[in-house]
Amino acid sequence: MRTKFASIAKPNEFAYVFDTDAYDSSPQVDSHFRMFATYGDGLCQHSGDWTITTEFMADYLASMATVMLADEELTKRAAYELTRAPSLKDIEFAASVVFKESDRDWSHRRYYSTSERKLTSSRAKQHDKRYEEVSEWNNGTPAAIYRMLIPSYAHGLTMYAYADAIRNWSLNQTKLYMEMPAEFLNWFPGDRDKVQQLRYAFNACLNLARAYQLRCEALNDLQNINPPAVEAPAQVDQPETIGTFSQLAADREVGETEPAIAA
Repeated sequence: MRTKFASIAKPNEFAYVFDTDAYDSSPQVDSHFRMFATYGDGLCQHSGDWTITTEFMADYLASMATVMLADEELTKRAAYELTRAPSLKDIEFAASVVFKESDRDWSHRRYYSTSERKLTSSRAKQHDKRYEEVSEWNNGTPAAIYRMLIPSYAHGLTMYAYADAIRNWSLNQTKLYMEMPAEFLNWFPGDRDKVQQLRYAFNACLNLARAYQLRCEALNDLQNINPPAVEAPAQVDQPETIGTFSQLAADREVGETEPAIAA
């Protein structure tokens, strides 16, 4: 799938494309998020396309969100990229892994697995690649949670999605504070406006993606409903009065005199 759409911020210079067939080994944001030069010629491509950088991420997402409102196929494909984030259970488990002084002792050392969501002191896990040793930096803070959960070689969109999910969880915790995702990732140092604009643009796309997924779930639920059979209503004979009034109406049409009504 390849969908072009105009830039909101720089419509006379660039346009964007969401291309599911494009691949880049080390994209700054996402391999499918691309841009090209238009030289003011609408969506006509006057250059090759390349992956966007974080500098253009807010404009790309905002521009894509306006298209997602009416393009179901784009929303469906983009949703997969936008919703890559840790689950609430993953975050809560990572927050529960906190270093203790006893972890310094080899005989009491503990190991954790984020994929298994398990914490154990079993020495058998020392060489199990699914497990990591509990270290001093494991302190239950948002930074530690992020470090534990972020996949290896994650690109910018995944990094932002993980930071966003962890921050949303931290807002409900009384003793934890986390900056907005772009600040946490040290993007746009000192430019809070860019940080805020990216947050709005990402949330717009994410909410549209979630709305699409919820709509699909609702349609699936409706398709699984087996309504009870409805019996046909019984035939009811018309009362004699209905027949009398029908005859009177027919008499009027042919000009017959209405029957006299006794005083």
